[in-house]
Amino acid sequence: MKKFNIPRNFRPTLVILAIVILAISVYRTVYVNIDSKYYLASEEEDPNVTNLPAGKETKDSREFDFGKFSGRWNIMEFKSTKGNKIKIVDNSKITKGKLYVVVLDSNYKSLAIHKSDGKSTLNLTTPKDGKYIIRIVGQKTSGHINMKVTSPQNIHLIHRGVFG
Repeated sequence: MKKFNIPRNFRPTLVILAIVILAISVYRTVYVNIDSKYYLASEEEDPNVTNLPAGKETKDSREFDFGKFSGRWNIMEFKSTKGNKIKIVDNSKITKGKLYVVVLDSNYKSLAIHKSDGKSTLNLTTPKDGKYIIRIVGQKTSGHINMKVTSPQNIHLIHRGVFG
């Protein structure tokens, strides 16, 4: 077996490089950057909610209170045809942390990213026939979700729970 020979003056540099790589990987694992487009649109769904009392669901809206929400949760899905104009009215009130509303296509490509900050409207046109996902993303966030989804064409909104 051949021994790998590293010059003595290069060894401290290798040790420092290994420590830096390890520190970066630990940092990325422990400290999630929810502002990252990659994190917002990634396929993984990992909701964690400490307090989630019963809410209200209708054929075109969803409303509930929540406490200490962290992660990504696909709260609604719908199927639509190409060119359909979708309107999402967000009347949510966030009392702690920040919350994003993200609209994804079936390939998890983000069509809209919106920071929920009170009454606002998100308008988009579906680029193709298919399934679309409305996701919320937060980190240690509390508040009240109140969203309504409308369209000139009839869409069937599916509400999803924390566990799918």
